[in-house]
Amino acid sequence: MSLITDNLRQQLYNEAVSNYEHASLSFWTYIFKVYFSETYFFYDREKPASEQADPLRRVDGQVKYFEEGSFRTRVLCFHEAKKTYASDDDMRVVEGQAFEACATYCGNSNLTHVFAITTIGTRARTWKYIANQLQPLSGSSGLLNRGAYIDANSTAASQISDSFNHMKQFPPSQIAGTGNSNIAVTSPMSLGYTVPSTSASTSQSSEFTAAQMDGNWHFSNSDAKYYRYDSGKKDWEFAT
Repeated sequence: MSLITDNLRQQLYNEAVSNYEHASLSFWTYIFKVYFSETYFFYDREKPASEQADPLRRVDGQVKYFEEGSFRTRVLCFHEAKKTYASDDDMRVVEGQAFEACATYCGNSNLTHVFAITTIGTRARTWKYIANQLQPLSGSSGLLNRGAYIDANSTAASQISDSFNHMKQFPPSQIAGTGNSNIAVTSPMSLGYTVPSTSASTSQSSEFTAAQMDGNWHFSNSDAKYYRYDSGKKDWEFAT
């Protein structure tokens, strides 16, 4: 079922199809407002994953919630976005940014998991970060699979809304005013569909070289891991 069910969403969707990242951010911000409409959820833009560990690195967006008892604000889902006509290298970057945000947050919050959504224009993919791995919330395919991104205005878009419901059901900690907590964080999510294989949808790019030590996360095809360089040396390598 499509997420585009009224004229307001249709207008934002049409604008997001353009080649501008800010338009797609506006579209997804509105979608989050619709699907996380409860008073204990809110959406933050351009905030760090961890003010203690990396205060200058901004994440495009974060769906947050108030925690039971302390009412402390916690991150439910990180959002990293690219424009509609993003390249395969842009897809590497956006998934790497989501991975970095999740790893930084969990490493500094003592929480076992957090969720993420990466978007390319009006297409999205949802993730769960746990045990140093960024895992698709559904399907068996791994990272860097353009064919696994689902358009918001398609019959398959119900998989996106199902992912949002899963996030609400299994948050990193108990949400204020609800019975939902992280007790069953390992519960699998099964949406009953198969993600297309990577080989059919994503071209295989060459490895990043030492000349591209730009401090960003990159994906190694040969090692099937994300890595980045810090002060000229390889650092922060995680299995996917």
